Amino acid sequence: MRYNPPPNWPPPPPGWRPSPTWTPDPAWPPPPSGWQLFVDDEAAAADHPRPAIPDTLGELAADRLSVDHVGARAMAVWEDDGRYEIGTITGVSADPATITVRLAGSVTIAFPRDGGGPRLYVAT
Repeated sequence: MRYNPPPNWPPPPPGWRPSPTWTPDPAWPPPPSGWQLFVDDEAAAADHPRPAIPDTLGELAADRLSVDHVGARAMAVWEDDGRYEIGTITGVSADPATITVRLAGSVTIAFPRDGGGPRLYVAT
């Protein structure tokens, strides 16, 4: 079984696993109707395959992002667990360790400068 956060919740930190007593933050919006918080990986892959990356999106290294990308459609893909986020870029920021992209709906994605994070596809 794998934790499956709804698209309207913040993504968990890499490697995070909920404890048996974990409950979602009450400030988070409700999950979409029928959303399963825990899924069987094999069944999830068969029932909900990751959508294909649209031809209108091209891969972009996160360190090439700038404020010029605000307003562009984007897709972040975590290859190791099949997770993805799709949305419009509403903010870009950086610090010495990460580049952070905010998508509409308050989804924030951190791209570690040393790699190992999700792949980023941005409207071309």
